[in-house]
Amino acid sequence: MVEVLIAAALLVIAILGMFLTFTDSQKLQLVSERSTTMAHIAQREIERIEGIPYYQIGLNSAPSPSTDPKNPDYYVIAGSPPSFEWNRATGATEPLDIDTANGTIPPVQSWTEGMFSGQIYDFITWATDTNCSPGCPSSQDYKRVTVGVTLNSELSPGIVWLSSVISDPSALPGTPGVVNGTLGNPISNGSTTCTNSSGQQVQCESPIDAGNPNTFYLHDCAATNASCPAPSASHPTHQTVGIASGGTCTTSQSAAQSSTNTTGCPMPDLMDANPPAGTATTPLYQYSTDQGTNGYIGGRLLQPLCSGSSGCGTGQSSDCNANQSYSSSLLPVQNEFWVTAPLSSSITLTGEGGISLFTETDNGAPAVVSFCLEIYDVPPSGTAGSLQDLLAWPPVALGGAGYVAATDPASGSNWPTSPSEVSYIFNFRGSNGAVTIPAGDRIGVRVWMLAESNTPLALIYDNPNYPSEIELNSQ
Repeated sequence: MVEVLIAAALLVIAILGMFLTFTDSQKLQLVSERSTTMAHIAQREIERIEGIPYYQIGLNSAPSPSTDPKNPDYYVIAGSPPSFEWNRATGATEPLDIDTANGTIPPVQSWTEGMFSGQIYDFITWATDTNCSPGCPSSQDYKRVTVGVTLNSELSPGIVWLSSVISDPSALPGTPGVVNGTLGNPISNGSTTCTNSSGQQVQCESPIDAGNPNTFYLHDCAATNASCPAPSASHPTHQTVGIASGGTCTTSQSAAQSSTNTTGCPMPDLMDANPPAGTATTPLYQYSTDQGTNGYIGGRLLQPLCSGSSGCGTGQSSDCNANQSYSSSLLPVQNEFWVTAPLSSSITLTGEGGISLFTETDNGAPAVVSFCLEIYDVPPSGTAGSLQDLLAWPPVALGGAGYVAATDPASGSNWPTSPSEVSYIFNFRGSNGAVTIPAGDRIGVRVWMLAESNTPLALIYDNPNYPSEIELNSQ
């Protein structure tokens, strides 16, 4: 009997041990399964944020610090702005990017996956890279995205962290680009060379290399200014073309001698050889507040040449063959016109040129765009150099060009849906040969566009981070 009892006791102990082992194993399996699910949720959130336009990657409100170590907000440090301890091993912190105007990311949101649920904590911080080259900003070199995921369960593996860094896709060095080791943009230097497939140094582009490049930066101030300071505020669209509502701007040169007949006349913006004023931290403002303030990072909106849900472009450069002349019927929201100061000496343009333009579609909408450009000889007006009676002494069209980029089959768009640089070369004279603009006249550039859908574009310029420019080569 004693032996039987001892044997039974040993058997019970063995079975109990096996049961406890199975129970612990099941708990470990559940924790592992939940940890995998949480890691999947974190990875999915990182990928979602990486697909958002760069200027919208920011917190739409500030997170509140927590005293609970199990809460990711425990690593938020109050301040103005608040900061976040992104490196919990070293205690390194970075300021949070709180952008109530453009930020689209909430600090915390709920998630559900099958039978599991919990919270996602997003932290967007500004990273300063001390190893970045001297041309980089002194701070805010790129954005660090840190995601913390928690689980609503007693068998939670704790916070699952995942992090990534995102740089501005349109970022440029603090000074203009580099051309063969010298300052400047390659589009404005005919001596720029590249290495071909045979290892030889050759000219990068043809025919942009022919002639002497004349670079003009695009500004957001009236062409009557000697130079343009950095923009200091957002504002409605400048009336660079057309006649203002209620204006008495005349097309008669004799009538234009009286200032009462030139009210409401258009005033072009300035383009000159001076890069945009300011520094890498100079704010970018919106130049079309009358057309809305959401959906674009800054600059001015350019509406399609004709309205309607279907637009009016065909996605061909021939879309630009009409509307070259400068007239009183042009609409400011559909056109932008820049002119130089009066020329100190005559200049003979070869017809070759190039443009480097920062741009995006409004609200990131896909669009097939025909981008149009016309070059003008702007003669002196009745009041020499005033530009106050532009329609009485109208610009003379010298030729133009259309640009239609290849359509991306994946997106169905040929224009950037987030801030990007579009650069291309053109010949605005075709077979007409060179043309001379006399001293005292101005060079004018007008742009407009047509699209297969009624989608506006944002033209981003007159900011050190977005130095849009045009080059016209001369003999």
